[in-house]
Amino acid sequence: MTWQIPEFEPASRYSIQITGNDVYLKVRELDDSLVGTDDYLGFAYWWCGGDDYKHALREAGSFERKRIHDVLVHNSIPLIQEDRDYDQQSMAIQIYRQYL
Repeated sequence: MTWQIPEFEPASRYSIQITGNDVYLKVRELDDSLVGTDDYLGFAYWWCGGDDYKHALREAGSFERKRIHDVLVHNSIPLIQEDRDYDQQSMAIQIYRQYL
């Protein structure tokens, strides 16, 4: 199976100055509500503890996380590894390797 890159630009580089922990928590809470949508910002963690790429995703920047998220969503690949079948997991690995 092959995967497609969305026609829309799935991520753009931006910089947000976080002035304190309370601000970060509010941005993260907002982003938690945006997981699975085109509006996801790249801050929230959408993977589970059993994901093979959890460490790489945690260390990645918001740009890389958003790009991977958007390509997975566009291709109807579940964000949670445990919810993927074999073909979906194979495509997800290709996407992770492309963008990490």
